[in-house]
Amino acid sequence: MKFHFQQISDYGTKNPIVARLCLQVKDIIRFFPLNETQKENVFGIMCMYVMPRIMTCYKINEEIGGEIIKCKEKINEDGIPTQSQEGTLTLPSILNLNERVETFLYSSKSALRDFIKIFNVIFNANLEKKQDMILCINGQKVSSERTITLLKFLSKITICGYSK
Repeated sequence: MKFHFQQISDYGTKNPIVARLCLQVKDIIRFFPLNETQKENVFGIMCMYVMPRIMTCYKINEEIGGEIIKCKEKINEDGIPTQSQEGTLTLPSILNLNERVETFLYSSKSALRDFIKIFNVIFNANLEKKQDMILCINGQKVSSERTITLLKFLSKITICGYSK
């Protein structure tokens, strides 16, 4: 039997996002009362949808952050450049900032939408909108007060002896 390998990303398990959203999800999902197909679906959604979108945000953050640092260093070394006339300054800028910020926001919004798919698997629901995720659990409408109570309860769950 031949195996074929294909690289699908340029980041590995040393990246904390990959470690948290793929490796640790695989470990944590074992404790959920789900069948194997559901567990694989949750893992697949996290690794194939949510994580790449969050990695896109991470890369954009790193790029822009790096450019900001370079601009600050250049200003510290050389000062703010002026043109031939006194008082005309050339301010540092980040190229394509608007497009990159829009991509960041779109990817983060898409990652949140993909999280709904995980809740669909876990709660065996058909949530399509963010309002559905907040207002429905197992198809039953939940008041905001009950939602807050449920979230407080979930934040106190102990897994493997570790409590939040």
